[in-house]
Amino acid sequence: MSKAQSIHLDESDHVTDGRLATNDLLTQMIERLRPLLGRDVPVKQRIVTFWSFIVESRHLAASDVVVSDFLVLAREAGLLDDLGLGGAEQIDHVIAWGLRGFNPFETGPLQ
Repeated sequence: MSKAQSIHLDESDHVTDGRLATNDLLTQMIERLRPLLGRDVPVKQRIVTFWSFIVESRHLAASDVVVSDFLVLAREAGLLDDLGLGGAEQIDHVIAWGLRGFNPFETGPLQ
């Protein structure tokens, strides 16, 4: 590998399954959101907070990456379970609206 082709890795980078994983802005945003989705917070407040972070994150990566990362977070944080039957469909709608910058809620900031 020539100097021009070499890859520089630091503490925030690591290689997993042959792919370079970087502590990028989307990952940082998701990690800031994670503690705000505790099950001690009412589910309606959690879903609005979840949506607001999607709106702020929509330009940090390709939309399929944003969708995938937020779906994983919704599962890990228990949002899907706490929304009950149809929770996956509700999360899909919230993510889709967030990616477009639209507010699916009756009140709150309109983007």
